Amino acid sequence: DFDRTLFNNDAYQEYLVTIPGLATIRPRLEAVFAVGRSSTITGGAERLAMWAELDALYSAGTFAFDPDRIATCVFPPARTFLERHGTESVIVTNVLDIHEMHRAKVELSGCAALVQEVVYSVGHMPKGEIVLDLTKKYPPPYTFVDDLEVNMKSVRAQVPECRVYQSITDLL
Repeated sequence: DFDRTLFNNDAYQEYLVTIPGLATIRPRLEAVFAVGRSSTITGGAERLAMWAELDALYSAGTFAFDPDRIATCVFPPARTFLERHGTESVIVTNVLDIHEMHRAKVELSGCAALVQEVVYSVGHMPKGEIVLDLTKKYPPPYTFVDDLEVNMKSVRAQVPECRVYQSITDLL
């Protein structure tokens, strides 16, 4: 997993409101971030619409990320783990329709360069089938770390030999 497991989304949101290219939507960003996420993590319709708008603005070149600033959003213990074990690791991360901005976030964080590959699961589907496909590509042992119970259950069902751990490094 990436968001909330390796990457501090709260710090990322604090950074987003400081980006000059987003000044015109800053009040709305702050209002949506103040409401917070729901237990679904994605949040309500307004939050989803905001992420889609941000992706469109990013894709259009309206704003860019400072790679050094994005890299500071990676939790230090997560970076240390990936530096030690990344060559044995794959990141499986969910995306909705927010592709370009999320890919840039993962790439610029430095995490993508530390792992075998990054797999983007489109549509926020449970990750069990993706992990099962990865077992055909990589040798055991398998360990899966995620923040969402639905993903952990899915992996347990699809890949029973996989060790599954929950890690939530920020709070709802």
